[in-house]
Amino acid sequence: MLARKFISGVFTFSDSWKIGILQIDTHRGITFGFVSENHCTQDLRRDFSGNQGGRLDFPTLNRKRQKQISSVHRTNSGGQVSKPEFRAMTPRFVVKDFGGAIEHYEKLGFQVKYRDEGFMILGRDTVEIQMNADADQVRGGSICYMTVSAIETIYKEISSKIPLDPCNGRHYSINKQPYGAEEFALHDPFGNLLIFAEPTD
Repeated sequence: MLARKFISGVFTFSDSWKIGILQIDTHRGITFGFVSENHCTQDLRRDFSGNQGGRLDFPTLNRKRQKQISSVHRTNSGGQVSKPEFRAMTPRFVVKDFGGAIEHYEKLGFQVKYRDEGFMILGRDTVEIQMNADADQVRGGSICYMTVSAIETIYKEISSKIPLDPCNGRHYSINKQPYGAEEFALHDPFGNLLIFAEPTD
């Protein structure tokens, strides 16, 4: 059987801030898409016959195809076209300051996975939350719904560190929902609501 090998890269576009992903699977084929008014450069890391660094430059798109999303789906050995699929969805909150966010989310068991001046990624297990910093941020109102296991254990862990909701000062508890889930919810200090849920059905 042909071994699967992957290439993944990040595209930076010269006209504006956009990111694209290129992934090549030598067993199933290639999927590629981008939008550009000018040209793009891909910084590439390969894993074919050892760790190699590479750089690919894509030519300027012709005018008729500018601002279009182009995609290529090459067939695999069985002649089937790769089916596009959604892989994951990650919430992104705007917060007043990263220091306050880190202090709160570490009590929820999250750790900083990436941070620069205006962007941060926090993660726990397979869950990630992205954040942008804005000192003029008005109180949030975003909602993040997270599916967990052993919700009673997680509730005890979090409520021992954050006994009251940071926004309304109230106690929170696990509640059974009619749609087949047990949930508890609390806000972060910036007004974003986090709902922790475990399916019961």
